[in-house]
Amino acid sequence: MITKEELSDFADDGLFPIQKITYTDPQSRGGCGPVTITHRDGTVKTIDFDAVEGQLTL
Repeated sequence: MITKEELSDFADDGLFPIQKITYTDPQSRGGCGPVTITHRDGTVKTIDFDAVEGQLTL
C-alpha cells in the first residue's frame, strides 16, 4: 500500500521510480549474475545474490 500525508496526486516518478533494469546473464532474464537497477533520479543499485547463495543451508 502506498500512502501520502498530503492531498496532492502522486507523481509518475514516485509510482514508477525504475528507469531501466540491466541483466548480465546471457538470456537477459536475471537467472544468474548481478542485476543493475537504474532509478529515474539517477540512483544506480546493483543486486548480486551470488554471495548469499553460497551461504544457504538446509
